[in-house]
Amino acid sequence: MPTPMLTPDPYAYIKVAADGAYQNAMKNSDKQNTRIEHDKALARVMTALLKDDTELFKQFSDNELFRKRHLTSA
Repeated sequence: MPTPMLTPDPYAYIKVAADGAYQNAMKNSDKQNTRIEHDKALARVMTALLKDDTELFKQFSDNELFRKRHLTSA
């Protein structure tokens, strides 16, 4: 069975583009520094997504009330 393809958060691209340091680099830096800032912005966005998803999983795993109230259909 093939491994399912992961799809990125569609808002990750928007969040990277909105990153202040990346925007500043696009306006004021050369291509190499802009790429470095892009990669840093992407890492910040992905870390935030991981943190959010990890907290959601923790709540789902550890908190029965959370599961009942938010994630199951009655």
